Amino acid sequence: MINQYTKVVHITTVHYPLDTRIYQKQCKTLENNGFDVSLIAKYHENLSNLDADVPVKIITLSPVNNRLLRMSKSVLEAYKIASKLDANIYHLHDPELIPLGLLLKIQGKRVIYDVHEDYPKRIIVKHWIPDPFKKLIAILYGALEIGTSRLFNAIICTESDVQKRLGDKAIVIENAPLVQSDTIELAYKYSKNINKDNSFRVVFVGGLTEVGGLFNMVKAMELVNQVIDSRLWLGGLCPNEDEWKNVQNLPGWKYVDYLGYLTQAEAYSYVLSSDVGLITYLPVGGQEKANPNKIYEYQRFGIPFIASNFDLWTEKLEDVNSGMFVDSTNVKSIADAILYLHNNKEEAIKMGRNGQAFILEHYNWDLEAKKLLGLYGKIIKGR
Repeated sequence: MINQYTKVVHITTVHYPLDTRIYQKQCKTLENNGFDVSLIAKYHENLSNLDADVPVKIITLSPVNNRLLRMSKSVLEAYKIASKLDANIYHLHDPELIPLGLLLKIQGKRVIYDVHEDYPKRIIVKHWIPDPFKKLIAILYGALEIGTSRLFNAIICTESDVQKRLGDKAIVIENAPLVQSDTIELAYKYSKNINKDNSFRVVFVGGLTEVGGLFNMVKAMELVNQVIDSRLWLGGLCPNEDEWKNVQNLPGWKYVDYLGYLTQAEAYSYVLSSDVGLITYLPVGGQEKANPNKIYEYQRFGIPFIASNFDLWTEKLEDVNSGMFVDSTNVKSIADAILYLHNNKEEAIKMGRNGQAFILEHYNWDLEAKKLLGLYGKIIKGR
């Protein structure tokens, strides 16, 4: 029976409504387990892929044209909507929502703050923050995060280092992949209509940035195509106009098929149709401590990965033998790994199968969902 303690509102001014972690995993898990869930999310003009069988109520914010408006106008709008919904538990997903969370706490609400990244470290690599201010802003934000963590009812982290920094109220709920969902079923359907041609297909879909490995992926494709016919499916958006212009001027760009913004199902469909998935983040901004969903999604769909040789990643996955780890700062290292998987197809297929078995048996959202439900149960019992 739904009562005031099971009415939940998730809020994000940064992520789109159908975000995998927020909507596909957390909101749907809660809704399917007796909670009355609403999601306040960034404006999006098309929600046609919304799963009709799960009644998560989605409220999109008004469109904004720049980051500063989002941090002011959108946050204020989200607060007004959230207050009218009068839920008991509010789950916040962005740093700019901390003031909103404090206002809700003053009103006697229970607040969960979800830390998707190690934000103080990520501030250092944000292109839109002037260099002289980055370190100061990172220090101030880190202090704010630690201080507010004592006031909120719980903190959810994806990284153990962040959990240790934020104290006893923090819990790690990892970005483990979904085993099955309507989105995955839709991806299999979409993949049947993709024309792969005869080239060796490499894929990356996500945020397109230099620190995310964009330039080195494209440069690697130039080296690979000196030996074999290979193309890179590249999906997502680049937030830095200068970086986007510069990467398109690289010789390797002619081996790129740019897909633009993709829905999650569309992104998965290209992963399904690929021979290898790339995740070659550079070792800056705390990325070497991140636990990205993408590497597990490649495993879920049975394709081998080429990933940065970060200690955290290799310690967790090297024994699974489901991909290759490379020096992401070395373009030749990335290219050599692509060529190796092309030239050793049976081994590549075995890697894909190993990864899929690892996800299905040992590391998936079904296991992490129990942590989420347990945390909500504790918050309700502590009323």
